[in-house]
Amino acid sequence: MKKFLLLLFCLSLLLEYSICSAKSSEEIYQDHITSLQKMTQQQLKEKFSFTQIVSNNIPDSIEFWTAAYCPFEKKYSYVIPYDFDLVSCEKGTDGSHGGCATCAMSKINLKLKPISTFYKAYDFPYKKGEMTTILKEFGITKDINHLISGLSSII
Repeated sequence: MKKFLLLLFCLSLLLEYSICSAKSSEEIYQDHITSLQKMTQQQLKEKFSFTQIVSNNIPDSIEFWTAAYCPFEKKYSYVIPYDFDLVSCEKGTDGSHGGCATCAMSKINLKLKPISTFYKAYDFPYKKGEMTTILKEFGITKDINHLISGLSSII
């Protein structure tokens, strides 16, 4: 009977976890837009790897210069963030717009993916050790370790 009650308790915790933490795709998308709007200049620079901004209309779009070739062009081409689409790319003069003297420069124009294609980002950049950040970005904020430690204290 004790094992049955423990199992029932575990199942109710898992059910509560999945119901309470679930967000709709629209809510997650809106949270993402809000997080983009709150980004500092430094955070934007890290996200987009720009050397100089041409126009900043975040969350809708951004245009900037970066030290890279146009996407899909060569070995050192610009990697488009998973949540944006390429609008245009123009090759600039090497070493211009804040790049190093020998750096290839490109003017990149990006726009935020619409919700209809936002979840079709199969090029999502997962890197080892970044799962917590990725989960937070998609609205999964409950700590599963907290639930596990709570269960182990009962057993």
